Amino acid sequence: MTGTSRNGLAVLVIAFILAVVPVGFARLLLVSAPTADLEIAVPDYLIGEPPSAMTTGDPEEVIEHVYAVLSTDLTAEGDIPRAFATRLPENIAEIELVEERKRMFTAAILPLVLRANEIIESDRNRILAIKARFESRGSVRSYDEKWLRTVARTFRVPIGEKLEPRVFKDLLLRVDVIPPSLALAQAAMESGWGTSHFALQGNALFGEWVWGDDADGIVPRARAAGRNHKVKSFNELLDSVKSYMINLNRHASYRSLRLRRAALREQAEPLTGPALAPSLADYSERGQDYVNDIMGIITYNGLEDLDSVRLARG
Repeated sequence: MTGTSRNGLAVLVIAFILAVVPVGFARLLLVSAPTADLEIAVPDYLIGEPPSAMTTGDPEEVIEHVYAVLSTDLTAEGDIPRAFATRLPENIAEIELVEERKRMFTAAILPLVLRANEIIESDRNRILAIKARFESRGSVRSYDEKWLRTVARTFRVPIGEKLEPRVFKDLLLRVDVIPPSLALAQAAMESGWGTSHFALQGNALFGEWVWGDDADGIVPRARAAGRNHKVKSFNELLDSVKSYMINLNRHASYRSLRLRRAALREQAEPLTGPALAPSLADYSERGQDYVNDIMGIITYNGLEDLDSVRLARG
C-alpha cells in the first residue's frame, strides 16, 4: 500500500469516528460467546495460539482491524467483532481531539480484554466441572489433575500430594474475570490512552515492573538513581492484557479485590469496574487518589456500559 493510500485510510477512520461513533457507549445485549476447545493438560492462557482474527502487527492491518471495531454501532444490538490488534495504531498519539483518541484506544483494547476474559472463563468452567466430579466421586481423572496442577502453579495456589477441597476454593477465587471497564480504565491511566512510550514501543498497557538485566522491559527515562526496575514489555498487546489479569488474580496485594469479586458472585451481583475499583489502592503508590482517578475515568467515559458486552461468535 502506498503512502497516499495509508493516509487516505487513516483519514477514512477519523472521518468515520466523527460521523458515526457516538460519544457514549450503550450497553449491548448479553450473548454468550463460545470459548476455544480445552486442551487436556495445558491451560488456555499458556497455549499461546492466537485467535483466528489476530493481526500480524503490521500498522496498516492494525488500522483496518481497529476500523472493523469502530464500524460496529455500539448503540445497537450486537457483539464486538473479533478484531485483535497486536499493537496500537502508530498514529494514535497524533490524533488531536481527545475524544477521538479515546475511541480509537477503546476500539483497539476492548476486544483484547474480552478475549482474555473469554480464556479465563474457559479455564474457570473446567475447574468447576472437575470440582463437581471430585465432590461426587472423590477423585479426578489423571489428565484433569495434571491440568489443575499447571493452573495452580501459575496462580500460586499450593497443592499437596492429594487434592483437597481447599484447592478448588482457592483456584476459583483466583481464576476469574476482570470487568472490561476496570481493565480499560487502568490501561488508559497507565498508558495515557495509548500514547505513552511504553505502550507504543513495548505494548505495555499497565505499567507492570520487572527487575534484572535479563528481564524484557524498557528502562524509564526518569528512573531515580539507584533503582533498577524496568517497565515490562510484550510481543503483543494481548500478552500485556493477560499478564495484567494474572497479576490481579494472584498477587497478594490484590486479595481484597478477589474477595470482593467472590462476594459479588455469591450474592449473584454483576461484576463491574466500579464495584471492584475501590480494592485497588495498592496498585499504585498514590493509593486512594489512584482509585479515585480510576473511578473518574470509568464514570466520565461511560466505560461501565462495556461490562456486559461480549465478543461476536467466532
